[in-house]
Parts: sequence; structure tokens; C-alpha cells
Amino acid sequence: MDVEGSDGRERGEDDTSFERQSGVFAFAVSDIVLINMFYTSVGLDNGASKPLLKHVFQGVLRLPTKPRKTTLMFVIRDIIETTDLETSKPILGEDIQKIWDSIPKPEHHKRTPLSTFFNIEIVGLPNFKERKEQFKEQVMIANMRSGEIADKILKDFVANKERRQLEEGAQTNPATGFGKKYNSIINSYLHGYEKETEYYDGGFRSEKRKDLIEKMMLVVQSAFRPILANISSNSLKEFKEVFCNAVDRGEDADTKYREACLKSFNERCADVIVEQANCNTKEEREKLEDGIEKIVLQAKYEVQKHKAKKNAIAAGVGGAVMATGAIGAGAVMFTVGLPATVVATAATGVVAGSAFLGTMAGSEFSDLLLSLLINVYLVNGLIIFDNLILV
Repeated sequence: MDVEGSDGRERGEDDTSFERQSGVFAFAVSDIVLINMFYTSVGLDNGASKPLLKHVFQGVLRLPTKPRKTTLMFVIRDIIETTDLETSKPILGEDIQKIWDSIPKPEHHKRTPLSTFFNIEIVGLPNFKERKEQFKEQVMIANMRSGEIADKILKDFVANKERRQLEEGAQTNPATGFGKKYNSIINSYLHGYEKETEYYDGGFRSEKRKDLIEKMMLVVQSAFRPILANISSNSLKEFKEVFCNAVDRGEDADTKYREACLKSFNERCADVIVEQANCNTKEEREKLEDGIEKIVLQAKYEVQKHKAKKNAIAAGVGGAVMATGAIGAGAVMFTVGLPATVVATAATGVVAGSAFLGTMAGSEFSDLLLSLLINVYLVNGLIIFDNLILV
């Protein structure tokens, strides 16, 4: 808390009432009270704030609460030599004791010493202009110290056992609230940095904090990528199981299961997100969507193949068949009861020619076709076998 100076021009002439009230309040609520005075004011009356101290001491004695000990620190500014401080200390200490001894006290505090209420400390502060190089040196040392603290914080963060256990567990099954727990660990280390550097230069301190966060986030991101990949993989496995079971039951609701899977993926990712790491889930989501699409197409293919096989066996087989198995370098088309056409397939294109390979009765053709039948499915009006295509 900062209260106005005892000789500030803003308060006007002879306005000491607020000064006294704020002084008593400061002493009542503070653990440390700093009183600034110039070196040349030591030994003076008003310059050394003697009237104010007298009033404050009296006010403290009248407080209804139990006495509490406050550190009263006098900061003597513009000290030139160490001897000046050593000379000022006994003078100022004697003046403070005289003030305490002179004030009227309640009966129960008649013999109470000053030390019951106050710890008195006297320190010196050199003039900046006269010690500019020394100030700069101290600032540089403080800046270097901020960097050393940041490096130590990062090292401790990397080695943190709780963080490593969270990451290891997340490789298979992220703990509930993973992101919140991880954020808590990060914030505890950043708070430690703030605490250790709170009295150092603000600009350099903030710069080192930013560097520390960036380095910590590199550690987080390297651990986060495999966690996201695992979530995507597990989501795809779960989708395949529930969707294929639904297909077996005759359901045709891939949109419903697709949306449920993506929603689950998003929720799991949200639970592991580390706020400051800027981790992007887009890549893994796209991989998941591609995997879902392949599973859906494969399932539809299997359904159509099963239907086509049943229909082909039930109705008999007729028409024309193209053998797609390798016969030399080309493929052969048979026609039932008609001359055959040979289609020669070259590496760079298709060249068609005609040749008579003979005729085949419908019953003979059916026997041949069924003997070659391995798998069958229907796509765009074609009944397709592993080695044969019926057109």
C-alpha cells in the first residue's frame, strides 16, 4: 500500500489529519512499513517525520486489537559513503526511542518497550546518478539470474514424475481430466518462476518467462501428438465394431454412427487439450474421417457381394463373361452360344480384334462359371467375380 508523503504539495498547507489517519492505518494492517527520508533530513524534526511518528505511535497504542509486531524500516536516501549510514543509524535510532518514551501511554502499556510493537531497521540507498554503473551491473546480474531460474524451472518440469506418468498412461488410455491435471502442473512451475523472480527487472523477467513457456510447450507438443494418434486409432476401432455389427443386423445408418464417432473423438481431445500448447487436432480428425469412409465402403461392398452371390446362384447364370485372370498378356471374353471376341490389352492401351473360339451351350457355360466362382458382388449393374466379370 502506498500512502502520500508527509511533505507532498498535493495535500495543501497544514493538512495533517489525513496523513495521521493513513499512517495509523498503515501501521495497523502492515507487516513492514517503509519510511523514506533523505540523508540530510536525519536529525531534523519535520524532515524526519517526528510529529507523524509520535501520532502514529499513540494511535497504535489505542488500537483495541492485541499488539502485533511491525517492522519499521527507515530508508535513508542518497547515502554517499558507508560511513554516512553508520553515522546516521545511532542518531535516528535515538530519536525514535525518545519519541516512544515521550508519548503518553495507557496504564497497561506504561512499561511496554518499543520492541514489543516494532522491529526497527535502518538501511541506506545510494543516489542513482552517482552509482549508475553499479545499478546497471546489479540489473544485469538480476537479468542473468532470471535466465538461470528459467533454465532450472524447465529442467525440473521435464523431470517431473507426475507429468511423465500422465503422459505414459495417456499412450493407452488418457486419465479423466488429463488436460486440467497437465495444466495444473504447468501453472505450478510458472508460479514458481514468478515467485523466484518477482523482484527482478520486469521487462527481462517477462521475456524469460515467454521463452520458458515456449520451451515447455515444445515438451508438451512432443508428448501430445502420439496421445492424439492413439485417441484417433481407438475411435476408429470402436466405430468399426459398432458399425459392422449394425450392418450385420441389417441397419443402414452409417451417418448416425459416423457422427457419434466424431463427437466422441472431439470430446476425448477436449479432455486432453493443454491450454497453452496450441495443439491442433485437425490432422488426426482427418485421418479418422478417412478411416471411417474406408470402413463404410468396405462394409457396403461386402453386403452387395453377398446379395449378388445369392441372386446368381438362385437364378442361374447367363450372358457374357470376361475372364480377368491373366491369360498370357491379355484377357478373354466368352459368349454363350456366340462367336467370342478376343480383347488384347497392351501396357499402353487396348487393341481389339476378332477371333472365333467356338460356341458353348448355356448349360456348359453355367457349369464352367460355377466351377470358377469364388466371390461375387454387384456394382453398377455388373456381376463381378474375383476372376470373372459377367456383363
